[in-house]
Amino acid sequence: MGDRHPHDDPIALALLRPALERAFVTVRADARAKPPVEPPKSLRPFLRFTRLRGRALAAVRAAVDADDELRRRVADAVDEGELGPAAALWIERPDGWEAAFDDLVDERRSADDRRRTDEAEQELSRRLAAVERERDQLAAERDDAIARAGAARGDVADERRRRR
Repeated sequence: MGDRHPHDDPIALALLRPALERAFVTVRADARAKPPVEPPKSLRPFLRFTRLRGRALAAVRAAVDADDELRRRVADAVDEGELGPAAALWIERPDGWEAAFDDLVDERRSADDRRRTDEAEQELSRRLAAVERERDQLAAERDDAIARAGAARGDVADERRRRR
């Protein structure tokens, strides 16, 4: 992913979303626990949010990146398979997790590209079929017009002969 933060990529963010949402739920639950666990300062403005978007997602991501204890609490709070492989790697961070995460992002990007290509091909096929139907309709109308013109020429010729 080069010099960009690995989570600035929309595909990476989509893969991380389950972990980010789970981290946010964990922070909110911890803040209400007895005794409460103080939430990261960066997340306090968002604790009343019901949905994470934009700045809130970025704040949760940054808080989890910066807080090993929070990451551990989130990992302890999730069931195996709840997050998906990429999000689980990001939360658990085993050795080599970054390369494995990048591989998962690349696989998702390739799958998304294939899906978009397939959808574009299907759309082009639908358009082509519509154009071919219209072409056939116009050809039929042309043939009908030619036949009517021929009949009209015949009628004109008959009328001329009759008037002579």
